[in-house]
Amino acid sequence: MQIYEFLKEISKHTGMAWDCACGNGQVAQDLVNVFSQVIATDVSEEQVKHATQHERINYIVSPAEHTSFDDEIFDCVCVAQALHWFDHEHYWAELDRVLKPGGVFAYWGYNFPSVSDEVNAELDTYLYPVINDYWATENQLLWDQYQNIDAPYAPIETPRIDLVFDCNLPQFINYLHTWSAVRRCMDVQGDAFFVELANRLARHWPIEQVKKVDLGLCFFARRKPLSKS
Repeated sequence: MQIYEFLKEISKHTGMAWDCACGNGQVAQDLVNVFSQVIATDVSEEQVKHATQHERINYIVSPAEHTSFDDEIFDCVCVAQALHWFDHEHYWAELDRVLKPGGVFAYWGYNFPSVSDEVNAELDTYLYPVINDYWATENQLLWDQYQNIDAPYAPIETPRIDLVFDCNLPQFINYLHTWSAVRRCMDVQGDAFFVELANRLARHWPIEQVKKVDLGLCFFARRKPLSKS
């Protein structure tokens, strides 16, 4: 089962959803296939400016913790790959204010990629130790599969949902290059470590061969109670 099929299954109503910390709108584009209207917010004006447009998606520049939304207007609130960055105390209060009673709060994130034993071994040896000191401390919450985030509401039992994509080696290298820790490390140390990694990966991965990359998705869903009592 896919994330959005599951959200459709567990949502009592599919009127309006909030894609919180939307980035360039990838999740919003999928949510709009389930919900009649999607409001997508991000604190970055640059991200919102370049988001993919849709007639039923309204993009707004806004922090997650403080919005101008009316009370109890959303049937579903989603946070993808961003919950570890939030001020949780203030975000829980805002979430509770805007989510309808009986509404769904879903959040998910993904971890380090798994490709094959050979590729994984190269990453373990020639990438992760090199960039380790360049990650923001908040990333630890994600690496712990969000187990240490005390989210509100009763949990909904979720199915196993895999996040797997197909790519060739140049695409995989480009993906690694988007990591903030990789870019910070390059700023300090130069790119020699990354060039060496690419050469080592090429020993196990012919340049045009397509491999499956598993991102180790962790996915959670919770339901707001119908009443405060």
